[in-house]
Amino acid sequence: LRLAMTLRRRVAGGGLRCLRALRAALLQAHYQIQLCLPVRADRAVFAAYWGRGHGCSPGALEAAFRALAPHIRTAWIARPGHHGRTPPGTRRLTPGTAAYWT
Repeated sequence: LRLAMTLRRRVAGGGLRCLRALRAALLQAHYQIQLCLPVRADRAVFAAYWGRGHGCSPGALEAAFRALAPHIRTAWIARPGHHGRTPPGTRRLTPGTAAYWT
């Protein structure tokens, strides 16, 4: 029974490693494609304090963008636990996702 459980864990672990490697490769390919595309002039992306959401100088800049250039679409890079700290009406981007690299 122990041998079967050990074998099961190793197979599951190998599958998980394979999935992580595949995800990383796909994200890298997506990023390389995005580098070839033109920069979108109607977008601005903000981040504050290692993905902790809205705050400090980037928060003031984003507020100024919204007031002075309402045609600019804004987005915030924030970790999932800090998405609630971003202003309403902005796009929330999670680091390490395809949307983050787009």
